[in-house]
Amino acid sequence: MKEIKDTVIDCVGCSVDIYLETEIGLERVYFPNDVVSRFTLDEIYQSFKDQSKMIYVFCDSGLRGAIYRCGNYDEGIWQKYADTQGYA
Repeated sequence: MKEIKDTVIDCVGCSVDIYLETEIGLERVYFPNDVVSRFTLDEIYQSFKDQSKMIYVFCDSGLRGAIYRCGNYDEGIWQKYADTQGYA
């Protein structure tokens, strides 16, 4: 079974937002390599692990999507926090 950290985030046809938890709240950031349109949750963690305790990734493709978070249980451990459906 594939680990959740190996989940591929595809920016083609999907809106992807990455947020880091900071002292003043959530701060939106962008994946460091803006040339690629596909990356894994683990690649996101490796890019931001020294900058934040919690990392949130929102993926929305219109009528459905997912929210992932990392750092709640242990470093580098991702969880699928929620599924989304429909336009809000």
